[in-house]
Amino acid sequence: MSTSSKKSRAELRSLRNAWKPHKYQKRGVKFLLDVPGAGLFLDPGLGKTSIVLCAFSLLLEARKAKRMLVIAPIRVCHLTWPDEIKKWTDFQHMRCEILHGPDKDKAIRRDAEIYLINPEGLPWLLENNAARLKALAPDTLVVDESSKFKNPSSKRFKLLRGELVRFARRWILTGTPTPNGMLDLWSQIFICDLGKRLGKFITHYRVKYFDAGGYQNREWFLRDGSFKQIQTTVKDITLRMEGQDFLDLPPVVTIPIQVQLPDKARRMYEEIEDELFTLIDESTAINLPSAASALMKCRQIACGSIFYDEIDEEKMEAKLRWTSVHDEKLAALSDLLEEIDRPALVMYQFRHERERIEEFLKKFFKLKEVAVLGAGVSATKAREYVERSNAGKLPVLLGHPTSMGHGLNLQGGGDVLIWMSQTWSQEEYDQTIKRLARQGSKFSRIYNYLIIARKTVDEAMQLQVAEKTKNQKNFLDALKRYRVKK
Repeated sequence: MSTSSKKSRAELRSLRNAWKPHKYQKRGVKFLLDVPGAGLFLDPGLGKTSIVLCAFSLLLEARKAKRMLVIAPIRVCHLTWPDEIKKWTDFQHMRCEILHGPDKDKAIRRDAEIYLINPEGLPWLLENNAARLKALAPDTLVVDESSKFKNPSSKRFKLLRGELVRFARRWILTGTPTPNGMLDLWSQIFICDLGKRLGKFITHYRVKYFDAGGYQNREWFLRDGSFKQIQTTVKDITLRMEGQDFLDLPPVVTIPIQVQLPDKARRMYEEIEDELFTLIDESTAINLPSAASALMKCRQIACGSIFYDEIDEEKMEAKLRWTSVHDEKLAALSDLLEEIDRPALVMYQFRHERERIEEFLKKFFKLKEVAVLGAGVSATKAREYVERSNAGKLPVLLGHPTSMGHGLNLQGGGDVLIWMSQTWSQEEYDQTIKRLARQGSKFSRIYNYLIIARKTVDEAMQLQVAEKTKNQKNFLDALKRYRVKK
């Protein structure tokens, strides 16, 4: 084979791997270049990572930027950003370092254009008067999945807030900016504009747009007319785009599967639920932790097992154990897996639930190991599971929404999502579904199965998530109406 022939093929490969943005992605790049403090509210699957990489690459080329610090969930740091850089020839000139693990002090000293860190790593980066950050001297900040900073009282937000002025550009990325309501928006917009639009303090924001009420006036309710005022105030620095407007995405079909608690489990559940409502009705501050504990027990019984303390009298200490309460949800899972007879993504909430499901799946599929995306699974193992799932080589993938709800592309592996227990978090729920309902899916629709214990908190949690989804969609749709599609 001649040298010229090899070169020609290399050029062809380069062309095939060139990033060819959609029209909406070009719009996103221009928006970031035009707005130094910007919020990209893009649905998963619209390619927000590549949009940011393109904008930053252009800034590097124009010598208007030197280094970018990206704060993102740990699996997004290890998988999404490095993979996106390697995938496209347009971005391969940019080097990235992950500031995580025992070698992070070495990584921060290596020369790169992009540094990736998870929110939990911020204390390390910003300790000693932010000495490491000063030495790194990034001029561009990206907060990927900015809803992780929605709580202005959190340590991560307080740490970051004091260093925001160091960055010439601050971009936030999320598809769910208001997962629990409009109060979630303040701290995220503050990262963009340092309080110019919604106020320098959350108290000012609350007083201007909300009314106090509820328990001891500690709840905040959006005042009439405030919704429109807020979205008008932030519309110049936010860009909202939904996948359904630009991509041919598979529709999501949600199918509840109800199970009945056995008599023994029902008696146990109702006893604790009665305690829960008694604590709530008493409405005293001292009962709030007890009410939260009772609610957690109700959730666990609904899922099929519950934690308890086992006393080691010799060591005089309590060990956390769990015991099975019922197998109704596992029976429903067995029936469903037999019926669909194709790969599925199965979601869990509790550690004991994971152990029970793993044991069941090993027997059902005759597996030595169950692929899991959850706590304790290394980035290398997670990458292997994602690749095998997308290649159709896993009969089932078990996952926790906190660990895999952001940044992972799982659209190649199947069209079935099964929730063994429910979540309060609309963000987790929505983001997890969009791991499958993404651009590039070969499936005509996504089946979203909810295994729900009848007359338990499962039903209340699903209603709550639905209401939060409605509230957030109103906000995002209002933002979208202010921008004419081009």
